Amino acid sequence: MYIHWFTQPENSYASCYLYDTETHAFCRVRIELNRGDEDGTFVSFRSSRAVGFVADGQNYRTSQNARWSINASNRLCYDATPLPQEPREGYTVFDSTTPATFIHRGNRITTTPHLPEGISSENMIELARLVMLEQTTQRVQLTTRDATPAELRDAILNAIQARR
Repeated sequence: MYIHWFTQPENSYASCYLYDTETHAFCRVRIELNRGDEDGTFVSFRSSRAVGFVADGQNYRTSQNARWSINASNRLCYDATPLPQEPREGYTVFDSTTPATFIHRGNRITTTPHLPEGISSENMIELARLVMLEQTTQRVQLTTRDATPAELRDAILNAIQARR
């Protein structure tokens, strides 16, 4: 079964996540323009990743790796307690493949993602699903960090079309 959710950074476009609860395959579409790193906008895929959602994300320390683990059911745990698996508006998402080295803390989940004009939530989910089907080990680069919203829109639509 697939679940999806969107997270909303303060000053950019939303990210879309797609997760297969049975195989634990994970895909993220990150379309934040002008982010502080040089990664640009992209789609990433992991064949297996653990996720969890909490209401009080500020109380979970990603720098304290010893407190994080993945149990035998591929559930992300904090202090040995599995995190909830249902994305809910306002919750913080955490995900990891190897908690001993890195835990990703996402932004809060939103049901009203801010997306480039001409891009729908369905477009974002479709792109994530198509990249997940490819099972690529490389990021799918969409744009540079300083692309225009129109360039980002076109890159998303072109990436979908190329995979149909």
